[in-house]
Amino acid sequence: MTIEDYQRAVDQFESIRQWWSAQDETDQNEATTRFRLIDDLLTRVLEWPPEHIVCEDSLGRTFADYVLGSPTRRVVVEAKREGVNFAIPLTAESGVMSLRDARRFSPELAAAIDQVARYATDRGIAVAVATNGHQFVAFLASRQDGVAPADGKALLFSSLDAVSSQFALFWECLSRGGVEANALARVLAASPPPPPPAKLSTRLRLYPGFRTRNRLQTDLKVLGDLFLTDYLAAPEIEELFLRECYSTSDTLSEYATVSREVLEARYSAAQDADGAELQAARGTDAINPELARDVLTASLGRRPLILLGDVGVGKTTFIRHFIRIDARELMERSIVLHINFGDEPALASDLNAYVIDRLQEQLADAGFDLEDDKLLRQVYSHDLNRLTRGIYGGLRKSDPKAYALRELGLLEKKLAEPDKHLQAMLRHIAKSKKQQIIIFLDNIDQRDFEFQEEVFLIGQSLAATWPATVFLSLRPETFNRSRVHGSLTAYQPRIFTIAPPAAKTVIDKRLAFSIAQLGVASESEVIPPTLEAQAAALTTYLGILRNSFSINNELIEAVDNLGGGNLRATLDFVNTFVGSGHVDTVKIFGIHADDGRYRVALHEFLRALLFGDYEHYSPAASPIPNLLDISSDDGREHFIVPLILAHVERIGEVGSHDGYVDVHDIHDAMQGMGFRVEQIESALERAVNGKLLSHQPRAAPTDSRRLYRITTVGAYLWTKLLGRFTYLDAMIVDTPIVDPSRRREIKDCRAIADRLDRAEIFQKYLDDCWDPIWAEGQAFDWMSASTSLQRDVGTIRRSIKLNNL
Repeated sequence: MTIEDYQRAVDQFESIRQWWSAQDETDQNEATTRFRLIDDLLTRVLEWPPEHIVCEDSLGRTFADYVLGSPTRRVVVEAKREGVNFAIPLTAESGVMSLRDARRFSPELAAAIDQVARYATDRGIAVAVATNGHQFVAFLASRQDGVAPADGKALLFSSLDAVSSQFALFWECLSRGGVEANALARVLAASPPPPPPAKLSTRLRLYPGFRTRNRLQTDLKVLGDLFLTDYLAAPEIEELFLRECYSTSDTLSEYATVSREVLEARYSAAQDADGAELQAARGTDAINPELARDVLTASLGRRPLILLGDVGVGKTTFIRHFIRIDARELMERSIVLHINFGDEPALASDLNAYVIDRLQEQLADAGFDLEDDKLLRQVYSHDLNRLTRGIYGGLRKSDPKAYALRELGLLEKKLAEPDKHLQAMLRHIAKSKKQQIIIFLDNIDQRDFEFQEEVFLIGQSLAATWPATVFLSLRPETFNRSRVHGSLTAYQPRIFTIAPPAAKTVIDKRLAFSIAQLGVASESEVIPPTLEAQAAALTTYLGILRNSFSINNELIEAVDNLGGGNLRATLDFVNTFVGSGHVDTVKIFGIHADDGRYRVALHEFLRALLFGDYEHYSPAASPIPNLLDISSDDGREHFIVPLILAHVERIGEVGSHDGYVDVHDIHDAMQGMGFRVEQIESALERAVNGKLLSHQPRAAPTDSRRLYRITTVGAYLWTKLLGRFTYLDAMIVDTPIVDPSRRREIKDCRAIADRLDRAEIFQKYLDDCWDPIWAEGQAFDWMSASTSLQRDVGTIRRSIKLNNL
């Protein structure tokens, strides 16, 4: 709020006060007059927009006169629309006083305070105001500082004259900006909510601690990194890799834990964009003929071709496959320039110059030296002919050296403008060599939005002014945001979508290819003889893993959902498992040697993902977030993220916004359970950062809405993992325990029996925290997860007893 806002509020208030003073006593007691006064004070003075005010807000059988705030409900105002009115003696001193003293002014005022406090508490709203139009009592109905609301203080104004004399205080505490800044809490000296207690991780020495690997695990890890990632990028096997491992999909995942409608809505926002032409880049067996046609004609249309796909779905692999396999004949007749911004180091400040430099380098590699004298003279023959016909033409015979210097000067001037020079070169090459120029600007969505905007403008400029077909690869949210208020607003590009292939197929092909390459490498002595035994062990291990993925649907369900359509992340999960220090590889090889087979269990795979290279779970390093973390000393908050996820999933499935849910609905639901605004916002932030929720860009720069949709990661965690011992066991170290007695019981331990005992203590603690929240019909019910956890712990105990562990 600015000083101009404040002065405008002062002027509006004085105008309203004068109007009120002009009313006779009968008119002042009329309900319509009083509510006109309240409406004017709220909108004209305190600057609450009408669209942020809900009148007669219902909850159950109760109705609050006014609820202020959007999307977050922040204030409840009770104005006593009918029945007994209250009055505050005009002699009462305005300002801060105890709420108990304010209640003593009259039974009617005490009843109004109690009523508005109840309405605010039921709705999870902190600020409550009781008013009769010209007198106000404001207080905190919801507190987290250990003080009961009834024992707190209140801000009282006994008349509009009292408001006038302390207008700065009135405006600071009750205006929209003041409420959003928690000014009333500061004025009433309410302490901020205490932070959560320290996590167990803070009491651990050298947390998170690196996990020590044995020799077998180390060998598997080293060779696994080589043959699952590094070796597969070798240029000499690129074409074989693309032919053997490339996968496409035109079907939705059968393992996804979110609804089919949510999966189908992946590109709906792009489809809805005005002028957007959306088609799949590839069918099951072949490239889309429309894409092949557009490659030939896009340079005539002077607009880039957009390859649209989520992070990790394989946009870069699609481009490589398109160049080497799908459109090989066309590409061999073309000059292909490819800048992969995902592989580039920190870029120069002048991005346009950087792109020009990289394109020049690639042209030189293709045999076109842009400073070659013969080529320069061919490109600029027209300009050189003009020089001959011009005033210096006579020097060609009379002073050849001087004329040669003139020619050099002309060519130097051309070279001094790299972008125009490169454009002229490409025009010459395309015309003289009859070769098409195709430019791929790839992985620009791995950079920030401003960077992407700049690259798109460069790509659009290349497509519009150069003799080239230009491809840009983007992810849907980047494209949608740019369509709304970025560079794409002015263009109607052609869009081809790339859907993620089935995780099961991708993993099977990658493991089969790695196993085959291990055999080839051993035969060709790429692997030294000293590592042959380790290579044989890795071959066996990858075979075990491949077989496990083919028969264990729990494994596929886990990686499919936790990957969220990001196949790069899904393959990283596989690589993380190979050689993990948290997997008993000796046991696996032993059982395989005895029985001829081994089936990797889900809990083994999850431990590798949860802990990674560390001894303890670290949220900064693990791809699996902690659903139970909290931002305050409030045990109920352990469940706010699962509650939000379940609510968004339920509402998103029955709504008409492609699974998106407005933040208003989320706040209404969570505040109705008693959660504070700060807790809700913190939970939403954690959910987005953990890829549990995705959010949609605003429909317009002035649009204040925030829309959220559940991801497969979020759905899988709250429906599948929360009731598993493996998950809860890992989260204990990262979850604050607000009950001091339980906190003392939960300690660091390594033995499985001790960890099971600790998990049961943690479960009982969570059960206690859930009791104040439970209500019939909630989308999420912790007790269901608790029951599953109890069964899981019991199963593990029986297994330990059976195997004498």
